[in-house]
Amino acid sequence: MPAFRLLHTSDWHLGALFHDQARDQEEQRALDGVVALAQQEAVDAVVVAGDVFDSVNPSAAAQARYYHTLVRLVKDAGVGCVLLIGGNHDQGLRLDGPRAVLGTLRVHVRGQLLRESDPADVVVPIQGRRGDTVGWAALVPYLRDTDVASIPLGVSAQVLADRQAEALTARLAAVRQALVAQAQGLPMVAVTHTFAAGGQIGSTERPVYAEDVVGRLSRADISPLGNGCAYVALGHLHRSQRVSGQDHWRYCGSLLPMAMDETSSARQVLLADIPADGGPAQVRGVPLVGGRRYARLQGDIPTIHGTIAGLPEAVPTELEPWCDVTLNLATADPGLVRELETRIAARGWRALAVRRQAVAATASVWTTGSAPEHADLHQLTPQEVFLEVAKAQGTELTPELIEDFAQLLAGVTSRDGS
Repeated sequence: MPAFRLLHTSDWHLGALFHDQARDQEEQRALDGVVALAQQEAVDAVVVAGDVFDSVNPSAAAQARYYHTLVRLVKDAGVGCVLLIGGNHDQGLRLDGPRAVLGTLRVHVRGQLLRESDPADVVVPIQGRRGDTVGWAALVPYLRDTDVASIPLGVSAQVLADRQAEALTARLAAVRQALVAQAQGLPMVAVTHTFAAGGQIGSTERPVYAEDVVGRLSRADISPLGNGCAYVALGHLHRSQRVSGQDHWRYCGSLLPMAMDETSSARQVLLADIPADGGPAQVRGVPLVGGRRYARLQGDIPTIHGTIAGLPEAVPTELEPWCDVTLNLATADPGLVRELETRIAARGWRALAVRRQAVAATASVWTTGSAPEHADLHQLTPQEVFLEVAKAQGTELTPELIEDFAQLLAGVTSRDGS
């Protein structure tokens, strides 16, 4: 029998817009699913591994869903405790503000860990469903550069990255030392929000600038914190995945898909059974059901028409299904957008975006004609702008250059829908 059972969820991003659409109902259904699973699976502890909100200044409605869910987890689902940390989207002070009040409900929140803070401050007990202490956890929120080390002036980016990496290793090791001192043989759990070494991002996910360019957070080595822990609950990356070949070091993925390229993967939570001896947890994923249906449509006009005809009709009791459309066309056809939106609406779906992905053009198409004289920039196509800039600079429009631009334009169009 396990010492206790843990439910791992993360990256709720409450209040986030999806193609400019609010998702209050979808968020609530997903949170209802988390509460229901915690009750059905007799979960002892629920972990929320950061990015509770999508903004540092969330709406009142988003905050209400947050607090209501915490209360329901304890009162309705009967969990022993909730372990929650701040992510890079969260305002750490906002999460920490009601920390003492939430602590009376056995909701342990750590919104920030400043450089001068005692590492032991993020070590908390894990209470089981009967209220007894069944383990200990280290709750390490998202660490920004200044939370790890001072930033000296006049050093190279490489020197800065090396110093920050050393400081991060020392910081995580200090937290783990405090965790071991408190645990005294009970199982240990680490919770952190970071871009861990070995983690894989989706095509529309973007690392924080400091992670990708100058910071020590890029592909952070979490072994100084995670070694010896029965489970490592990670947040930040939106795809469910194992890290560093460790089955018990996990990203559970975001509560909802945050972009269309994430909709192909079912949303889930992870259940981790923690053994009494503190060894590696047994982990399984449990899908969240009842969410919105999404679809991505791409191809030429006949292909798109066929795909629309094959969309399952919407069910009144379900949330309105959403899709986006990418048309492979050589030239724009504004009237086609309205036609496709009408066809999609007839199936009970909503088209959130209809974009054109330009078919790679030949040199003869690109070099004939020119942009209208004195045309406003917003009236020109990207191809016309490219042509005018090349002509103004005396650049030879070779077939290779034209093809490179066509591929670049197609990639940008596919990525951001412009």
